[in-house]
Amino acid sequence: MRHVFLMVASRLSILLALVLSLGTAGCPEFWAVLKSQDDAATAVADVANAALPMLVELYTQDGYRVIDKAKTPEEATDGIVAVEKKWKPVWQAWNVLRVAQNLWADTIESKGDTTQAFQGIKDAYCGLMVVWPKEIPVIPMGAFSCGEVAHN
Repeated sequence: MRHVFLMVASRLSILLALVLSLGTAGCPEFWAVLKSQDDAATAVADVANAALPMLVELYTQDGYRVIDKAKTPEEATDGIVAVEKKWKPVWQAWNVLRVAQNLWADTIESKGDTTQAFQGIKDAYCGLMVVWPKEIPVIPMGAFSCGEVAHN
């Protein structure tokens, strides 16, 4: 998943550089909005890329912890099943965020109406915050405001 976010940010930066380098005449406001959307999408990708290793590390630590505490193979298996169950909503929400990010980036690239795509990524981010592990400080993503969210 981490690479998908990196690819989106790179694609957007290359697209923006190409469009701006062509010197295409057009509405300055359009180009300003496109640049702003590109910057925002890149920022979201950067934050997601920074957060993913922390999530993976905590998930891995949870797994090792239950294995270390287990006295029998059955206890270890039951513990791993519990860890997977605990983390399933996080990984599902992460995937929704990844898909929403890709849709937003594609919409920006195609110069489409980003209103719905932006709302989709905001909703995906806020959904992730609901299941975000309380052991990891929340990393803000751009100007998204989800109000008060109860963490796992």
